[in-house]
Amino acid sequence: MGLRDVNDRIGDWLNTTLYYRGGLIDIRVLDVVMMLGFIGFTAYTWLARGWLAAAQMAAVFGFTLLCIVWFFPSNKKMK
Repeated sequence: MGLRDVNDRIGDWLNTTLYYRGGLIDIRVLDVVMMLGFIGFTAYTWLARGWLAAAQMAAVFGFTLLCIVWFFPSNKKMK
């Protein structure tokens, strides 16, 4: 098993659809992982450094989410 096989398996797992509703809502494992990370890191930053650092963390995660949506599109086709 090479690195490419492992990468494909992780990518396939992250792109597994958890909820699909006719092209309107498509929730994947990657979406859930990123939302939990957003909540966790922003809450920790707010508790440790204050509201300004939490706002900066939220902005960084917002940009990261935009990149994920762009580079890892869903397998489903919109109707």
